[in-house]
Amino acid sequence: MRLAWFSPLAPVRSGIASYSAMVLPALAAHHDIALFVGDDVWAARRSEARAGTDGFAAVESPWGPIRSAYDFAPIHHAQPFDLVVYQLGNAGCHDHMWAYLTRYPGLVVLHDAQLHQSRAHALIARGRADDLRAELRFGHPDTPPGVAEWILAGLGNPGAPIWPLTAVPLAAARAVAVHFPVLAAELRDAHPGLDVHLIRHGSPDLQRFGGGGKRPSGEASGAAPGATPRARSGDAPGESVKFMAFGLVTPEKRVPQMLRALAAIRGAVPNVRLRLVGGVTDHYDVLADARAHGVEDLVEVTGWVDDAAFDRAILDSDVCLCLRWPTNREASGPWLRALAAGKPTVVNDLVHLVDLPTLDPRTWNVQIASTAAADAMRVWRREEAIAVAIDILDEDHSLAIAMRRLALDAGLRADLGAAARRHWAAGHTVEHMAADYEQAIAAAAAVPAIASSVRAGRPLPLHATNDHSTLARRLAAEVGVAVDFLRAPS
Repeated sequence: MRLAWFSPLAPVRSGIASYSAMVLPALAAHHDIALFVGDDVWAARRSEARAGTDGFAAVESPWGPIRSAYDFAPIHHAQPFDLVVYQLGNAGCHDHMWAYLTRYPGLVVLHDAQLHQSRAHALIARGRADDLRAELRFGHPDTPPGVAEWILAGLGNPGAPIWPLTAVPLAAARAVAVHFPVLAAELRDAHPGLDVHLIRHGSPDLQRFGGGGKRPSGEASGAAPGATPRARSGDAPGESVKFMAFGLVTPEKRVPQMLRALAAIRGAVPNVRLRLVGGVTDHYDVLADARAHGVEDLVEVTGWVDDAAFDRAILDSDVCLCLRWPTNREASGPWLRALAAGKPTVVNDLVHLVDLPTLDPRTWNVQIASTAAADAMRVWRREEAIAVAIDILDEDHSLAIAMRRLALDAGLRADLGAAARRHWAAGHTVEHMAADYEQAIAAAAAVPAIASSVRAGRPLPLHATNDHSTLARRLAAEVGVAVDFLRAPS
């Protein structure tokens, strides 16, 4: 099948760029794939581009040519793709997709349950206040008066879960895919007639890289040039217990809570260490926070690292802290990779994870809210729990308990790591993910690209479907020039 794949790619520092790079090799073995990227990627890679046989510039990759999204329409018109796949998430590196996903309906892989922050920011930054109002009315017709103005004033982020701004891409899609059964069920209920698929998030087998985390491809490692100054953790005599957290170092990753827990347990666990593997931001000074809690000597901040060094850090950890609040109900790539590595993990007890067996650190009993009859009736053993889950309403207390117990109990760490590895092997390998993609791609390609208003019961906002060719057609008609090439193929 001939596929157009819209996604952020390297060198953009995006989890979904890494996600695409993980699944594309398996799909490229069976499909002819062209990759379409936004200005952020194209500007960085333009110097590598060469003219293809179709006359359009492309950067060669192992999975297919990488092209500017601006070239998609004429390429598609000349030789239509069988399906367009949109990797859509709540970040600015996905903004370029919105101009295409309503005019060229395809498979929308929804990586976040809400797109409010990125979509609202993109429309406001471009002065498109009326378009934001229209999308809010379309997706949330019962919204109280004044909410759009509240969002336009820059006050809308706390309302993101209430007004997720996903209705336009979902109404236009031929099919949608998500990573969690709970979210898939919600979308089917909220959008009758929408074809929703479950694509399990996967991870490569990190253990195959060995204890040193070496990759066969010889990829580069280490922090990026110009990484921020770091607080080094001079190891105390004896073997230390290394807690690690991954990704951008922000309050949303619950780093302040980690520092408070570290301060609470350091007397009981003298060799404990915390390593934060990721870049820092201007709005949160993690080193100042560590000093304020008296744990600066226990904390290391690496700065951004590439994928190979990222995986090596996971392999070098004793416990991975994969916390997130607020949540967009996204799938955590670092958490899946930690499970693949057989590492004990600590997560927040989130609504999209309730069907997984986890330990409550206040009781050390298994908690699970699976609706499957077999799960509801069985007695779960502690050894079956795949992670420790922290109740956000008892976060400081529970996190300190969890970190203290995990630091002191090697047997518990081993049990959690073994269960994590089994959970990954049973359903979250790259092969599982690729198989789910094959089913979703086949199903989406079989769905006709009907007018989205048929499913939505009302027309999409005008700006979502206007191809802005009216003026060009009128001017061309005045001089007798045919402009059929301006019509987008179905």
